[in-house]
Amino acid sequence: MRWRAAGVQRLTLQDITAKASVEAWSEAHRARLEYWRPIFDRLSIAPGELSDRFCPVQREDLTCQLLVLAECADDNDVMALLLAMRQAGFVMTQPNVLLVPAVVLGEVNRRSRLAEQPRLDTVALQTPKHVLFSLLDDVLSWAIQAGASDIHLTLQARRPNADIAFTVDGWLVRPAQFQVIKTQMLNELLSIAWMGVRGGNGAVFDPGHEQQGRLERCVKGRDIGLRWASLVTGQGPSVCLRVLNPKGRERVPPLSDLGYARDQLAMLERACSGDGGAVILAGMVGSGKSTTLAALVQEIPKTRKVITLEDPVEYELDNALQCLVTSLHEQTQHTEHTNDSDLAIKLKTIKRSAAHDVLIGEIRDRLGGQALMDLVLSGTSVYTTLHASSVLQVLLRLSSPMIGVPQSLLAMPGVLRLLVYQALLPKLCLACALPFEQWLSHAPLRCSLNRVRSVQWAKQWWQSWIAATGVSPELVRFRHPAGCVDCQRAAVATLNGCRGRFMVAEMIEPSADPGFYEAIGRVGLAQQVSSWQAQLLSGGGCDLQHYRPIRGQAFDYLQAGWLDPRDYERHFGVMP
Repeated sequence: MRWRAAGVQRLTLQDITAKASVEAWSEAHRARLEYWRPIFDRLSIAPGELSDRFCPVQREDLTCQLLVLAECADDNDVMALLLAMRQAGFVMTQPNVLLVPAVVLGEVNRRSRLAEQPRLDTVALQTPKHVLFSLLDDVLSWAIQAGASDIHLTLQARRPNADIAFTVDGWLVRPAQFQVIKTQMLNELLSIAWMGVRGGNGAVFDPGHEQQGRLERCVKGRDIGLRWASLVTGQGPSVCLRVLNPKGRERVPPLSDLGYARDQLAMLERACSGDGGAVILAGMVGSGKSTTLAALVQEIPKTRKVITLEDPVEYELDNALQCLVTSLHEQTQHTEHTNDSDLAIKLKTIKRSAAHDVLIGEIRDRLGGQALMDLVLSGTSVYTTLHASSVLQVLLRLSSPMIGVPQSLLAMPGVLRLLVYQALLPKLCLACALPFEQWLSHAPLRCSLNRVRSVQWAKQWWQSWIAATGVSPELVRFRHPAGCVDCQRAAVATLNGCRGRFMVAEMIEPSADPGFYEAIGRVGLAQQVSSWQAQLLSGGGCDLQHYRPIRGQAFDYLQAGWLDPRDYERHFGVMP
């Protein structure tokens, strides 16, 4: 189906489901049948595509109704066609869907072919290519309004409805209005949306293969960039759309506004000066790595030449030449004859372009590791990210066979300038946060695993927690389950009691900590990292003088009343 609309207010999915009503055919309708006129032409729809199942008609009172075969009442296209009719500005009869026998639908179409009707002006639709894009725009509008970082669209082959979820402030939420979307409808939407993907592997959406690419949409006058990544599962494909920084949204925030501690901010600022070495930011998905990286590069003086290699470009940087390239790890997947020539040419061009600083969006595999080594050894300053579970794990990840940076190179002074691991934690609403005794009266009580617990269980858990951590119980606060006027979010009730997130981080600056190179040179990288990790797990100190574990900083926020102990336990376990 291909119908279009423009210049009219777009309706939401809630409007359709709330206003759709159905009645059954009766002989009383037959007397008026001759006055009904099909309006396929006014919707720019070829009748042959739909006329054997549906027929939009205008009645004698100039209102419109959709005739549908009874056996097609649950067809996804009913909702889509109703949306198209309302977008075109037609006044709908109530009920606006009439279930008719096949003989009646055939009679309406037969009379339409025999009658000589003047062609009426066609109403151009606002949603490009397909009316189902309106559903995508509804999803995007909700995501932008709620501040979601990711949209998860999962086709469930064994269930009639698809699963649509959003990542908001690190939580996975499922708004009720999107849980009624049929699996078949979402499959059709993804198939059509894929046609607009740039840099994708595959001409069509293939549920049986992983696919990546970038999709651009304009929603309510705002350009939205989406990074598409589909995953094949046993239940069906799951597409994750990362919501990128939309054009025209706020500029890159300064480093000082990101919430780092004063000594950490000084480390980051030192990382922007000097020549050579790598600055590597690590963290879980949604930990703000890309934002920090952009803010860091934005601090580089304009007297230096900055080039970025990104896929996709998430922030527009005034002081950088930004190159949109296929992800380094995808070059091996999308070419029949794999070789490193494209990467080698790109790196040679960058070095011949006299760049002082290079940003690589993410290091994931050996090609990324080779790019990192080549640039650092040539004297270029490199800024990049990778996925790791701690700042010490960054060292093991880089030296792993997956990325392949030699341990001898990582132990060489000047190669690593700064290592950062960071996380974003939910910040309690200070206006309604509750001390433990008051929290006990707000059933149901939930533990860090979000399971409902008894009052007795909660009391025993709290006493054990105090004994294990040494926390001052009078200073700790819990999330108010209902929230207050300052923090209630009707669309995301799960986040009631919280007001945004705050940054915690741990850093290693090798040049500022002489124990780093001394320890690695004495016993080797892997063995020393394991020793440091064992010291931290045992609750003891660490040989690195200027290194403080991230959980220690989080514990400070816990005692300041900013962090719910359940959120601390969820991220770091019990012991501080």
